[in-house]
Amino acid sequence: MKKLLLLVTCFISVLSIVNAQSSAILSSIWTKSLNTGNFTSIGTDSRCMAYANGKLYFGDRNGTGTDSTSIKKIKVYDAITGDSIKTVTLPTINDAFGNNTVRTDAAGNLILTNMTTDARTATGTPFHVWKMANEDATPTLIINFTDPTATKAMRIDFGSIYGDVNGDGYILASISKSGTVTDQDKTILKWTINSGVVSSTPEKIILQGYSPATVTSNGSYAQIYPVNATQFYVDGATTYPTLYNTNGTIADGFSNAPIGITKPKTNGNGVATVKLGTTDFLICGANADTDLTTKNCFYLYKMGDGGTFTGMILLDTLPVAGLGTGANIYSVVLPVVEKINETKANIYLYAYKNGIAKYELSINATAINEIKNDDNYITIKNGEIILPEMSNVDIYSVSGQKLISSQNVYSINAPARRGIYVVKIKNQTGLSKTKKIFVR
Repeated sequence: MKKLLLLVTCFISVLSIVNAQSSAILSSIWTKSLNTGNFTSIGTDSRCMAYANGKLYFGDRNGTGTDSTSIKKIKVYDAITGDSIKTVTLPTINDAFGNNTVRTDAAGNLILTNMTTDARTATGTPFHVWKMANEDATPTLIINFTDPTATKAMRIDFGSIYGDVNGDGYILASISKSGTVTDQDKTILKWTINSGVVSSTPEKIILQGYSPATVTSNGSYAQIYPVNATQFYVDGATTYPTLYNTNGTIADGFSNAPIGITKPKTNGNGVATVKLGTTDFLICGANADTDLTTKNCFYLYKMGDGGTFTGMILLDTLPVAGLGTGANIYSVVLPVVEKINETKANIYLYAYKNGIAKYELSINATAINEIKNDDNYITIKNGEIILPEMSNVDIYSVSGQKLISSQNVYSINAPARRGIYVVKIKNQTGLSKTKKIFVR
């Protein structure tokens, strides 16, 4: 067996990072959770979180079953400190499951939706969407939807928005698994917004597959997250977060992730993305209250080139110990991102009845094209040069002659002859590193 000794290194610069696989800096700002002992449940039944203008918003249905008499509320928290600011009552929203979702649009307006267990005209409750300029405004109803063509119960848990509700954009809602009607439980409803006017009839988008591929419907408690004008994520209780085009085809997902990467459990519904500099990140619910030892936690990934799942890297678990081990029966493990600028973003985390947290994610603006100066970034074991992520590798003699080259690999055989060699690697996002090794 060869003995290989790592010698002097010729690295580009030093970065503080999450780990040796990223040029990102992650800092915990505050945590209020069952695990840290400083968390009191937010409202009676709060299944969603949103951010705008320095505040976190939680919808509180304040009732169970068909309790339409209880007053619906919005819980408002200070995003800087994580402390409660106030509770806003919504007496004009009297649906049995009113204010199940709270979101914010690009302009900071609040978007509220109810949950309906059956949106058929004859037997059910309409799906409703309201808008509010701020938490103190009176809700204005903008969508009152029923579907007389449905032959099975049509359940809708959550909605979301892209763009500006008073300008241009769209509103989405996911039909949860609700029977065996062909395509009904694969459907996403899309209302277009033009100059502040919401279309009266939604477009029906039929999803063309899931991840895992064995799944055949949107599943229970399906959350939906628009990312741009033509793409959105769907995350149900039996699926991984999957990116779709607005024609229903899969654009990307964990089926394209590197072999062996740690994936989230399918029971945590929540995903958010942010791009800092040239690097894309994804944060998703890793686990609700089952399966893993660490419960009600999140995964932070650095995405591959162009924001793709190919070449993605798991950077960290947030929090490392999770937010708590309490029951999370609705799979609510939600991240929300506030992008500050091209080098910094805040990440807010919420796990139903287990806690909230805030992290700061940043990159070094002067070195975003470099990999950290870390002696353990490239390691050697049993005659192989081991890399922490898929990379292109070139090995040179000290005179500069290229001896070995390999593309898209995690390891490569070390040179057979004794001597000093130079290893140069470039990962899938274009970050590079150079290191000298000695084979003897």
